[in-house]
Amino acid sequence: MNFNFLVDILFIISVLVFIYTLYIIIPKTRLKKKMIPGPSSDQKLRDQLLKKKE
Repeated sequence: MNFNFLVDILFIISVLVFIYTLYIIIPKTRLKKKMIPGPSSDQKLRDQLLKKKE
């Protein structure tokens, strides 16, 4: 019982980490294909993320 519970927790954590890395990697690769991001575009992205969080 305890062993299965631990396996479930590890599985959930690994899935969350996988999704989290996808959210980080995919936007970066898309930006690189479109253009080389400068400080201004990075700042715009940060502002957009902050607005979404609020």
